[in-house]
Amino acid sequence: MDTIMHIEESISTNKQLAEMDIFSLPPYFTLMADYQTQGKGRGNNQWHSRKKMNLLASTLLFPCIAPQRQFDISCAYSLAVFQMLSEHCHIDNIRIKWPNDIYINDKKIAGILIEHHISGDSIKYSIIGIGLNVNQSVFPDFLPNPTSIALCTGQTYPIEDILTRILQNLKHTLTLPHNTLHYLYTQLLYKRNEWVDFTICDTGQNIKACIQGVSPQGCLQVLTTDHRTLLFELNQIKYNLQ
Repeated sequence: MDTIMHIEESISTNKQLAEMDIFSLPPYFTLMADYQTQGKGRGNNQWHSRKKMNLLASTLLFPCIAPQRQFDISCAYSLAVFQMLSEHCHIDNIRIKWPNDIYINDKKIAGILIEHHISGDSIKYSIIGIGLNVNQSVFPDFLPNPTSIALCTGQTYPIEDILTRILQNLKHTLTLPHNTLHYLYTQLLYKRNEWVDFTICDTGQNIKACIQGVSPQGCLQVLTTDHRTLLFELNQIKYNLQ
């Protein structure tokens, strides 16, 4: 049985878990909050959620992989969420927007934030935070494209049950070989083989490129209109989606 600590409120479950005595905790220890006052997204983004409506949680892993394969963890967790939504909630048209946002019909249902703590040639531990919209049906106007499980299915769900199913799936996906993980992730990649407008972050240049896939190290591979194949790391490029 996984250890899930359920608290009413946290500044950020990722931050609060990182401040705990990490090496005294068991693998898959998860901190779950009803509400986050400063929920973290990627970069300077925040995750907005109504109290007790959605899954806000961070899970501790002690992965036995080299830092060069850290993107495998992103693939494994994204696939675990995909399996829960597909098999338990019976939702279709689920895609993974690189690197690990979960989209349904062009709308965002989940964001995943992974923080690795690397020393030398090993990952000492990883903290995986998720914000998954479960039962919320009304969202602030400033969020461009949110959705939730409830909006997709017309049903509400026990939030801790959703978390438990994700953790069960994660234990399986983490055992998959690297090539299998990469293949399954690529098959679900949002906008794969489609032309997308991007902005290159350091120059502000706007480009149109066709998403080809993701490298084993987690770089987004695109084909430009002048037939160049380019690889971009996280925070080097951003989507310009309507």
